[in-house]
Amino acid sequence: MPSLKRYAQWCIIGLLVSSTDIFSQDGSVSDDGLVACKDDEPEEMTFEFDFANGTQGWQGGFADYPQGQESFFELTFDFRALLPDLDPNSAGLFISGNNHSDDLFMFVKRQVTGLEPDETYEVDFEVEIGSEAGEGCAGIGGSPAITLKAGASEIEPSTVLDSDGDLRMNIDKGNQSLGGDDAQVLGDIGVDVDCVDPVFMAKRLESPVDDPFDVTTDSDGAVWLMVGTDSGFEGITRLFYTEIEAHFSPK
Repeated sequence: MPSLKRYAQWCIIGLLVSSTDIFSQDGSVSDDGLVACKDDEPEEMTFEFDFANGTQGWQGGFADYPQGQESFFELTFDFRALLPDLDPNSAGLFISGNNHSDDLFMFVKRQVTGLEPDETYEVDFEVEIGSEAGEGCAGIGGSPAITLKAGASEIEPSTVLDSDGDLRMNIDKGNQSLGGDDAQVLGDIGVDVDCVDPVFMAKRLESPVDDPFDVTTDSDGAVWLMVGTDSGFEGITRLFYTEIEAHFSPK
């Protein structure tokens, strides 16, 4: 289970005592002496996931490739120990694919609960990854430093088959370097490594302050979180997710 932080909201009731008129003859306080504020406002909540000891309920998925071509695209998702370049004593979510379609989307997802039902929240993400994609390196179709996105939706992010036989997302994640209604761009996975002989390095990405992302919970107070890479690089992308954090602030 994720570590959950609740931020208490205080309601202060002020009593005006500048006039004895606020007291009734029996000594009780009249309604005119009360200044009240709402005490039922939704609380801020933060969901934190550290994958050192397990998947924490997260699942992997892939989209924007022809159905039935999983082996050809070398699609892999699992939980494994980090490589020595990162931290051999820890572990993370590992996801990998060979982008033959020039448009492969690789993602992880998980539902979170305990939020207010039918409530709109602003969501801020922090994601820590292990990447070997070199900044400024060239590749077929584009740089290996592909776009990382994070988002939330009421419905479960999944794939649907289009008329051309390709698997597409059922939510609006945007395309390539652009975000969509259900996902925002956090940045790219590029790290400062050699383009010819890269090693894995840790990188932390956060929601941009000038691009707020909103989501509305379902009737049970739940939403689905999603983090993924959108690639135009026609090659193999290997990535570790080591931490994911999502902070919900009621609008």
